[in-house]
Amino acid sequence: DPTRSAACEYVFRKMTQMYSWDYMGFTGEESRHRGKARNAAMHDAQSNGYDVAVILDADSYPQARPLKSAIACAQIMGGIQFPHDRVYPQDKNGRPLASYGPSAGGCWVARPDEWFRVGGMEERGGWSVDDRTFLCQMKTFGGGPYYHQGVLTCLWHATKDRTVPPEDTALIQRYLDAEGDPGAMRALLAERP
Repeated sequence: DPTRSAACEYVFRKMTQMYSWDYMGFTGEESRHRGKARNAAMHDAQSNGYDVAVILDADSYPQARPLKSAIACAQIMGGIQFPHDRVYPQDKNGRPLASYGPSAGGCWVARPDEWFRVGGMEERGGWSVDDRTFLCQMKTFGGGPYYHQGVLTCLWHATKDRTVPPEDTALIQRYLDAEGDPGAMRALLAERP
């Protein structure tokens, strides 16, 4: 979709201005599923010896100062850091449509060992399953979320219907029910393919 490509190109340029990255890239074929793509990116960071990785949605970008703070905190104290506590989705003209937060996703900053210590992202299900279940994992295994005061801007792009099917809603509910119970959460993680 050209509107998604335009948003991604803008975010890529914006991120190059914010930080002196050792590496910036996109996930490959696995990007058809966000949870799988994010786990693959974190595996790449781990296998390449990167201390901290920033994983973000292709249509979203944080502010520079909270991003730098989140990177430093991820390195020093661990956990899953969010370089934002508010989200501003934009309309076609670049105006904020709303403000909400904190968010379960959009941009995560973590050391690879911390990402996988809390179980990595759920790769089953569709839209919203990965973000919401990962938040439950963080809360259960003590990996955050740690929010930094700042804004995550979400650029407009054409969207498809985001209805969450009943099986995905049921999977999210199982994580919500297991939240705070490490044994129950580990059992859920063991079901993953």
